[in-house]
Amino acid sequence: MDASGKMLSAKSLSTLQGSPEMREIDLSEYAPGVYYLQVISNSDVKLFKILRE
Repeated sequence: MDASGKMLSAKSLSTLQGSPEMREIDLSEYAPGVYYLQVISNSDVKLFKILRE
């Protein structure tokens, strides 16, 4: 999401339950600014603030 709350991209990823997962996100196509990454799992929703310089 951008700073105004507009959804820029959505992806569904599957992982093994209980195993940690690391993904790299390519933000090169986006202008510098503040973005938010929302991660939704079966038991939790987390929002991360990302600053692209």
